Amino acid sequence: MEQTIGDRFSKLIEALRTNKSAFAKSIGKSHTMVGTIIEGKNKPGFDVIEAIVTAYPNVNTDWLIKGEGEMLKQSANSDPRNDGYLMQYLQSLEQRVQEQSAMIRTLTQQLGKPEVVLAYAASCAFFLRFGYNFGYNLLTGEVK
Repeated sequence: MEQTIGDRFSKLIEALRTNKSAFAKSIGKSHTMVGTIIEGKNKPGFDVIEAIVTAYPNVNTDWLIKGEGEMLKQSANSDPRNDGYLMQYLQSLEQRVQEQSAMIRTLTQQLGKPEVVLAYAASCAFFLRFGYNFGYNLLTGEVK
């Protein structure tokens, strides 16, 4: 009998020495969605496959999608949770935190200026009171 993609998901989760919930969280998906794939009720979309190979870069995509080749790009005995992956993942998280921190600093600086706060409050008030088009026209001078 041919192995289904749900079977391969199940084997991958086992190889990771984890469970459906932890696996789902590691790829940013719900455990229910992962469960329906394993049960054969649904097939994974591109976003799910992409999330898996991003989170676990040494997983062989040919094996995951078509069942061809070995589970892992390296030797069959490798641990898909290797340190290289963890370092790469930590670096990507650090970069995201730095980008978000910079955005927060910028917004804090802008909102800290009284004229920006007043303009923002006034535009919100107009949008709420008179509707989007009127508020937009008032702020931009354009007729929409």
